[in-house]
Amino acid sequence: MKTDRRTRLFFNGTIYTGCKTTQFCEAVVTCDEHIVYAGTLQEAKRHVSPKTIHIDLDGAFMLPGFIDSHIHLVWGGEYLQSVNLSTANSREDFISKLKSFIPQKTGKWILGGNWNQFNFDKLQLPDKSWIDDITGSIPTLLHRMDYHIALANSAALAIAGIKKGTPIPEGGDILFDSNGEPTGILKDAAIDIVTAHVPKPGTQQMKQYIKSTLTEANKYGITSVHDISAPEHIPVLKDLERKGHLTCRVYSRLPIEQHQDFINIGITRNFGKDYLKLGSLKAFADGSLGAGTAWMFEHFTDEPGNAGVAMEIMSSGKLAEYITRADAHHLQVSIHAIGDKANHEVLNILERTSKQNKPWDRRFRVEHAQHLHPDDVARFGVLGAIASMQPLHLHEDGGWMHSRIGVDRCKGAYMFGSLIGSGARVCFGSDFPIVSLDPIAGIYSAVTRKVKNSSPRAEHAGGELITMQDAIDCYTKNAAYAAFEENCKGTIEPGKLADFAVLDRNLFLTDYDELPKIKVLKTFVGAKEVYHS
Repeated sequence: MKTDRRTRLFFNGTIYTGCKTTQFCEAVVTCDEHIVYAGTLQEAKRHVSPKTIHIDLDGAFMLPGFIDSHIHLVWGGEYLQSVNLSTANSREDFISKLKSFIPQKTGKWILGGNWNQFNFDKLQLPDKSWIDDITGSIPTLLHRMDYHIALANSAALAIAGIKKGTPIPEGGDILFDSNGEPTGILKDAAIDIVTAHVPKPGTQQMKQYIKSTLTEANKYGITSVHDISAPEHIPVLKDLERKGHLTCRVYSRLPIEQHQDFINIGITRNFGKDYLKLGSLKAFADGSLGAGTAWMFEHFTDEPGNAGVAMEIMSSGKLAEYITRADAHHLQVSIHAIGDKANHEVLNILERTSKQNKPWDRRFRVEHAQHLHPDDVARFGVLGAIASMQPLHLHEDGGWMHSRIGVDRCKGAYMFGSLIGSGARVCFGSDFPIVSLDPIAGIYSAVTRKVKNSSPRAEHAGGELITMQDAIDCYTKNAAYAAFEENCKGTIEPGKLADFAVLDRNLFLTDYDELPKIKVLKTFVGAKEVYHS
């Protein structure tokens, strides 16, 4: 996106700055990509010239651009072009939707999915018999919405060499039927056996996927994203940055296995320019609740004998080793932890690392922090750990969560209120394509705790409801802090980047039940309009 060196005046709307001292202002003046003034309209006019572009907000509500703290750019773009089974509500509907997609497919494989067995009229996991007849020799891999379970057809299983007697990999699972044949359901590390054979997208395809996701993000008022990147994505992102084609600012997080490469070339946290930054690393401690692979202290209520799975990198001790080494070289670490035991053990590693390494502004992140033991809530604030959470997951999971872990343990799920109240820093994101990018839907979930296909359940609420201001902060200033960018984004004030979202109504004055009806009218990145409804 090319820089436009003209001044702009934003006025005639309700402008929420997010600043503690002056929360609202009448007008904002920008020059190039930065804010030069935010205050009264009368004073703003002193900063304009005859060439200034006047942007009349026409009574709309403007706030800092939303920051999605957890997203998969390439996966998301691929998902937008793949089969979507997220609304499948039965075996028959699942099959029908897949059958309708096949004539539209591109590429050698059928990919996509986002199915959820808890949406089916009969609770059951799909198996290869559902899809073998209609997919035939076309290898097919259909992920559950959390990407921790996938359904493979017989063609895909054969390519991957998964058959009767195939050993189960550490950190994963292969389901077999009564005859010892694989059902097609794979969990976590077992999915990797198949994905290793899926053709990787080329450079042009990756560019298309990234642009598609960013276009989708702009529609929701999102101006920055924290991407979970793969090494091959970086040259593509850098090329898009160089050509001015990034319509969101990207904070890229690479696999923790690459930490030594970063150390060798001297990259540390927050490395790069405004549109693309590196210096953060990602790893998995466990799986997911829906897949039954979240690492829990106690067994799943509906699966006696199963307390989830610690990833091999966690159980082997390599994760602790990598974190300590990366942290010593001022690289930020983000660890996926869903289960209460996974979160506990990740916090233990952080505590040991903090004692072993010299102090620095490390901003360690726990991605999801979904289920917490009560004793671990306060540890986030004490250790300075950021809880990077996805409120829309609560909306999706809340209707069936109690069946997996029981009512009592649901009280330790998505503890937004307790974490914020304890002094911990919380940021919000979507984990797209697992759920919608829509931050307003996330805000709705965070301030109401209403869940999909169910009336609100008392055990999901308790003291965990948060205020509108807290929810907005989690999508703006807190998310900026989580990427070491609080000095350049997250609020509307002079010196910061001119990234704004313009909504058709005021979030603070809208009845919570009306929040889902709010529309994004415009999105500005660097004061340049990247979306107009």
